[in-house]
Amino acid sequence: MMSPIRNIAYGDSTVTIHGTLETRASNASDARPIAGKPVDLALQNSWPRKDLGTVTTGDDGTFSLTTTLPEPGMVMATYSGDADYGQSKSGRTARPTTHLPARITLSPLPATAVAYSTVPISGNVEMQTPDGQWIPAPDTTVRIDDDGDPQQTRIAVSTDGSGAFRTNAYVTSSGPWTAASTGDDWTFAGAARSAAQTINVAPTPVQISDFTAVYNGIPVRSVAASQGLAFRASVWPYVGGQTADLYFRPRGSTAWKLMDSYPVEQFGDVTVSGISGYVAKGRPREGSWQMRTAATPLLQAAATQALPVQVYLSTSFHGLKVKKAHKKAYLEGRLYSENGPLAGQKIALEYRTRKGTAEHRVTIVTTSKGGAFQVRLPASRRYYRVLTTKLTGDYDGVISREIYFSG
Repeated sequence: MMSPIRNIAYGDSTVTIHGTLETRASNASDARPIAGKPVDLALQNSWPRKDLGTVTTGDDGTFSLTTTLPEPGMVMATYSGDADYGQSKSGRTARPTTHLPARITLSPLPATAVAYSTVPISGNVEMQTPDGQWIPAPDTTVRIDDDGDPQQTRIAVSTDGSGAFRTNAYVTSSGPWTAASTGDDWTFAGAARSAAQTINVAPTPVQISDFTAVYNGIPVRSVAASQGLAFRASVWPYVGGQTADLYFRPRGSTAWKLMDSYPVEQFGDVTVSGISGYVAKGRPREGSWQMRTAATPLLQAAATQALPVQVYLSTSFHGLKVKKAHKKAYLEGRLYSENGPLAGQKIALEYRTRKGTAEHRVTIVTTSKGGAFQVRLPASRRYYRVLTTKLTGDYDGVISREIYFSG
């Protein structure tokens, strides 16, 4: 075991190194001193290590050596062992009274980089011994500063045994970069700062992917006007504070209209809901949609391809019933759309037998004013239904429920 070594002035003043050699025990009170054994002392900062001398333990197992330390490092005490005792090592870092002069060299950085990318940063730290020699500074904390962006979080990294450091920095703006050591209590090297190197940042390309029209969470290419639409997309890179603009181009037009702006949420997700207003003057506002992001000093503008969405008006039958008049039976009702009754539309009558599955077309009639229609039922004991054949305009087809006519 070795005592702490503090307040060292390297090269000039002397220091006394103290320690004890004893047997290993699970309980410290059971340890016994080992007397009359040689202990080698060395300064192990870099290879080869520098020998400081050999001392012999006293009757109480203690040893001491007064010497000068030429440079910072780890003082190692080594007992080689013999026939009775095993080998043992112990080390203590010699803490300086004052830090040694230091210098930092920052490896060349790229002249330009794309915003929101990572740049490798490396370099080395050296310290000067009292005799003027520059040696590596291991275990020295180095902070990488981006002076061009006050909000940039400083990166802290430690040097290895050769005084080298390496890390990656996240580039968000143009500006000078430096590496600095602070000369804290746990390092030998004093405060130093490298020469600054400037990285000019170019706007990064933006990707908008997975742009999809959605209804009830399912991607669609056509939708009823009454249902409304939602959209979703992914924006990369996600940097926070971004917005995405949704544009609409009516069918037959070349002009795009901004509908609204939406925040780019965490992980780059964009979610649009509540898009309505497809019906104008009784007709669907069918067209194409596009998602865009604007250019900023750090981001390029981006736009998706046009996404066409077919929009139709839903139709339905109202008041379906069988009516008898003059010993004849008729199936009658009205055809409606989202805008009201539909006149002038063709309605077909189909039937199937009670035990059959095949459907048979009987006749076609046209709806009158108010969307009314009446179709004669040719026979009893059949399942009848009416359906639209080919609707004009932008109306969706519809098939009624089956009505059983028993005669």
